[in-house]
Amino acid sequence: MDLIKEIAKPTEARPPSGVAADEDFKIQSKAYKLAVHLLKQKKYEEAEKVLRDLLRRENCFEVLEGLALCLYNLEHWGECAHISRQALMLGEGFRDQRFQLLKFLGNSLIRIRDYEGAREAYEKAFLINPGSDVLQVNFGTLCIQEEDWNQAIECFRHALFLNCDNDKAWVGLGLCHRTRGDLELAFANVERALDQDPLNETALSLLLDWSRDQSEFRKAAPRFTDFVDAGGFSTTLSQLFIRKASYFGSMALAAWEQFHLQLRTGEGNV
Repeated sequence: MDLIKEIAKPTEARPPSGVAADEDFKIQSKAYKLAVHLLKQKKYEEAEKVLRDLLRRENCFEVLEGLALCLYNLEHWGECAHISRQALMLGEGFRDQRFQLLKFLGNSLIRIRDYEGAREAYEKAFLINPGSDVLQVNFGTLCIQEEDWNQAIECFRHALFLNCDNDKAWVGLGLCHRTRGDLELAFANVERALDQDPLNETALSLLLDWSRDQSEFRKAAPRFTDFVDAGGFSTTLSQLFIRKASYFGSMALAAWEQFHLQLRTGEGNV
């Protein structure tokens, strides 16, 4: 990472000549290309370092946008909200870029419990793209946090009207129906989510957790197998599966998964 060290050098250390300025521009251009490359590889911590160095030199929209993406994926919610706001305040970027930043802002604010700020961000995002099923799911999630279950159901249903394959919308709808006491419908909703994405860990966790008897567990167990076959792995889900299998008397399944968990992590006692 010699390039990062080069960017980090104070600007004052270079003579204020045209040649030096041109060289500085070339270094920054190479650094930005490096950051884009790291972002494409999802190396967010490394990309964050490069982008922060660039940001010390220039308050640029593209750099702020990239940094917001890093912070979002690293789950640094407060910083992500701050950087997203900074980028939006510059008034630059294409509609889809501003839309993404508003989603970052809203989702981050939900995580830090600033629901009013999240609502404002989502409402601005709706003005840019009112037909986004993803945004409907985000808004529905906000409504769940505010315990506005009727509005949440409307959001998730509208998301599914726009895109019936949105697995997160099926999960949200399942959570709402569960809260209303409609357990069978809630169970069916999360099953539908797993039809769309067998790797949806939230849906699988809910399906296992909501299994009330052996017949429901028998429906959930193959979903766990599908998850593993698709390349999924989660210690938490494995431990939940082992507990549920043991509770409902499926000792062979519990022992088999405990053996696999020990092979992967050295853990198996739950």
